[in-house]
Order: sequence, then structure tokens, then C-alpha cells
Amino acid sequence: MTAVFEGDYRTMAGVFEGDYRTMAGVFEGDYRTMAAVFKVEYKTMAAVFEGDHRTMVAVFKGDQRTMDAVFEGDYRTMVAVFEGNYRTIAAVFEEYMTLAVVFEGEYKTKAGLQSLKVITGPWLQSLKENT
Repeated sequence: MTAVFEGDYRTMAGVFEGDYRTMAGVFEGDYRTMAAVFKVEYKTMAAVFEGDHRTMVAVFKGDQRTMDAVFEGDYRTMVAVFEGNYRTIAAVFEEYMTLAVVFEGEYKTKAGLQSLKVITGPWLQSLKENT
């Protein structure tokens, strides 16, 4: 997993098609914490998804960190993405964008951008209506 985040980017689907169905599985061992990967100082994904597979919103609770801050990109809040009934990161990102696209903070392909819109659509609409 270290290699994935350091340059050997694979699709999120590829990462989770093996034994790592949840982010808990990925970060449970000697792997870096979500804080290290995303450059934020919060709990590890292992803690978030362990047992009840809580949503990403748990990680960013408090200051409601935006996707801007996490990915250094220009997108919406993680809250908007994970506020619904998504169970794991694998479920959300499977067959969508590559880690390279996500972590470079750019959405280089129309397919990737459209996929993100499909995932976040209902929650983004709700967010816009309430702000």
C-alpha cells in the first residue's frame, strides 16, 4: 500500500479487489496512517472502519475538513460524499478514479470527473440547498 501512495498508483478497485476490502484492512498493520497519507492530523482509517465500518465523516468531524484540504484539489467536502449509506472506501471508489488522479489533486479525465459527480450528486445537492 505504501507503494501505491508513493507513486505506483493503481485504481482504487485494484487495491481493494484483494484482501483489503476495507480501509481498516489496509491500515491495520504497518501501513501509514490516513493522517500521513492525506497530510491531516486525524485518526487512522483503521480506527474509523474497525468493527462497524463507520463513514469518513467520523474522521473529519470537528472542523469538517474539505476535500480541498485533503486532496489539495478543488472538490467538495468528504462529508458530502460519505454522509449517506456508503460502507467502505472500497465501495465508493471501486471502478472509478485511479489513486493517481485523486491524490494529484486533479481530475484529469472526464470519465473520472463524471464518476465523482455520480457518487456525490445527491449529497452535494443537499449541501448546496442547506448553505
